[in-house]
Amino acid sequence: YDVSPDENGFFRESDGYTAGVGASWDMTGLLTGDVSLNWYEQNYDDPRLLGVDGWGVGAGLTWTPRPTSTVAVRFAGRPQETNQPGISGFFGQLYSVRWQEDLRENLLFQLRGSLTLNDYENPGFDEDELSNTRIYRGDIGLTYLFGRNFGVTAGYTYEQQTSNLANLEYRSNRYFVTLGVEL
Repeated sequence: YDVSPDENGFFRESDGYTAGVGASWDMTGLLTGDVSLNWYEQNYDDPRLLGVDGWGVGAGLTWTPRPTSTVAVRFAGRPQETNQPGISGFFGQLYSVRWQEDLRENLLFQLRGSLTLNDYENPGFDEDELSNTRIYRGDIGLTYLFGRNFGVTAGYTYEQQTSNLANLEYRSNRYFVTLGVEL
């Protein structure tokens, strides 16, 4: 952090590391999977901020029922840092599903949905302090590929966050256009 202390008086400078192992495999030619296991550790210079550490896990399955269709489901959970006042971190869990259909060789349709559960590891006992957020997200999009490495995606995303604190709740509707380059 370049600014120390931050606007709430916390020194967020920290040291940490991540170590992990994972594997992926092809189960049937139509179904592939992957798993990972990681250890995360982050310790802060400010003694008021508890260290953020713990196990992270991830797993995913990708099913290709036909050459033009892909369905992927994914789970990931791990400790993460935050800059919320008085809180050093949280345990986040992501559940997601994605469907992609190749409408033509250069035109792709995507439909995605996800749920993110964030449980803050060291909130106080005051009901006015942040203890959890839930983020619901869905999006739909079309990608046009100009060639093997270039494309443009346009779509719509709906996102809603709920929380134990009403001032952190929101809903958003976003339309997007993204130019992509793959190296």
